[in-house]
Amino acid sequence: MLKIAVIVLAALNMVLFAPTIIATAIQNPTPESFSISFALAGFLIMTSALLVWASRNFPARAPVLFWNGMVSVFASCATVYAISINIEDAARYAFVAFDLTAGIILIIGAIKTSPHSFWAFLLWRVGAP
Repeated sequence: MLKIAVIVLAALNMVLFAPTIIATAIQNPTPESFSISFALAGFLIMTSALLVWASRNFPARAPVLFWNGMVSVFASCATVYAISINIEDAARYAFVAFDLTAGIILIIGAIKTSPHSFWAFLLWRVGAP
């Protein structure tokens, strides 16, 4: 089940989220966000490739899942903060719901498929099984 969730998340990053970011940057170019939008899209594409790679051997590549999940949780928290200070539209709560859920699934999946704890991942006290 985790493998399916990881592959679906990777596919969504690759086929939906990265192209949407690029299209938005091209349609509404602003000096503040044009370049960073392409960097973010590239990051999502790289993340997709890493998730697919990690899905082939979860116990050995669990740190990839864990840190991808942490990035998703952090992005969700940053978005909630941006909404609370009115620099982001409240419609972004849909992003928060999806990304926070994905992040939690990845973090729990990393912990369940490896012998390491949350703190071991966080403090980078993990090695190959």
